Amino acid sequence: MELAARGLRERIGTEIRSGVGFLAIAVTLLALALLLPRLDADPTLGVTWSSSPFTDEGWSVMGARNAILLGRWTTDEWQLVITQLPLNAVAFGVFSAFGVGIVQARIVSVVCSAVTVGLIAWLVGRRVGRSAGLIAAAVLATSPLFIYYGRLAILEPMVITALVATGCLLLAARSRSSWRVGILVGLAGAVAIGTKVSAAAPLIGILAGATVIPGSGRQALARRSVIAIAVMVGLGLAWALAVMASGISIPAAIRPWPETGISLDPATILLRVFQFFAWDYDQALVYGFLIGILGLVGLVAVAQDWRRLDERQQRVAGMAVGWIVVGLGVLLISSYRPNRYLVAMLPPFAILAGMGLSSIARRAGRLRPVAVGGLLVLLVASGVRFDRSTPETHDLVHAQADLAARLPRGAVVEGGLAPTLAMRAAVTTIVVQGEVNRGDLYTRHGVRWILAPRNYVPDWVATHASAWASREIVACYPWRPRDVCLVRVPDRPG
Repeated sequence: MELAARGLRERIGTEIRSGVGFLAIAVTLLALALLLPRLDADPTLGVTWSSSPFTDEGWSVMGARNAILLGRWTTDEWQLVITQLPLNAVAFGVFSAFGVGIVQARIVSVVCSAVTVGLIAWLVGRRVGRSAGLIAAAVLATSPLFIYYGRLAILEPMVITALVATGCLLLAARSRSSWRVGILVGLAGAVAIGTKVSAAAPLIGILAGATVIPGSGRQALARRSVIAIAVMVGLGLAWALAVMASGISIPAAIRPWPETGISLDPATILLRVFQFFAWDYDQALVYGFLIGILGLVGLVAVAQDWRRLDERQQRVAGMAVGWIVVGLGVLLISSYRPNRYLVAMLPPFAILAGMGLSSIARRAGRLRPVAVGGLLVLLVASGVRFDRSTPETHDLVHAQADLAARLPRGAVVEGGLAPTLAMRAAVTTIVVQGEVNRGDLYTRHGVRWILAPRNYVPDWVATHASAWASREIVACYPWRPRDVCLVRVPDRPG
């Protein structure tokens, strides 16, 4: 163990001295500097038609929050925590150390986002060159979708960290360590899928895209991929057995998932692809335009230079292309694809942009530093411009503090926004969605508080009409396009 630790320290020291490790650390710190200043700011309206920026932050860490404040991970039929275990495990550690709150929850995402930028710089810088690594990192870190979702307490930041780590481990290790590396690749992939199951598509693209490139290292890479798949399948089976042994129904737990509606019908596929590009589905092209164009330009440049690339560089490009083809391909044929789903597609576009644009800049000769510097300035300026383009509000942190003081300990609060707004309060929050938590929650769970828009009417009103008629609006908070109100329902017979 001591020898292994010493070897790891020496390896890290070598990477830092080579300049690539220093670059990765530097861009990680710069990404933190970009994301941290607005850590307590509310999500901007209008970036997506989905309500996810205003609901999912509470939903994503509800299990960890429940465990800290209530002593149990789940309290009702809403059991999404079992399909989001890695994020909740890390959030549990952060909450244990720093308390429960939206800022603490977002710290996890910000660190993941910054680490992702550093890993991209390291992978591309190590295989292609420091200029390429720096450009790739800058393209990713300044993308509007990365900036917007990269500091929200949602699943995507941890997913892309695990995906990029999978690619780094797969491509960066020595050929003689197939078993050890294969296990590590499998663990990283399992973290990605365990955080969000849709990560399976880009994972397939990563493994296939890197392995399909011919060369002397192909056999070792194939072994790592097979071992990694075996590890992921084994962990998936162990997870399923553990969940079933605990008495939790997996089909019931995944009921809150949105309906993706993946279709293999050719006519439907063509229609959905047309809708995505022609109608700019959820402003995906608006906010992903620059990184998409730079990635495509990079792809063309890489294709032109393909014969000049060594095998390891070709594998990096192959991995990025496979990631895009499979991951984006599945997304394009899905019926539900809000623009936050594109966050998992940003790293491969950044990789291709870094590889290709550095090759183009190399042709500028002595003007190469000027070309690279000018590109970096433009990227940073565009990222800062997007980041500062809207007024900054801090309604959520104030609402959480007020509700933590106002709600009595042990209360039961119904409402889809309750997990987010009442995150700091030691209360049970119940989300009603689809068939989850339907029925008489007033009697079954003792709901006496509602945290929802003014026009929200619970399912159980007809059964307890007298109590509902005597409800009292205690306070209202600005959130989303309209106010969210805290309503107290008295104890009365229905």
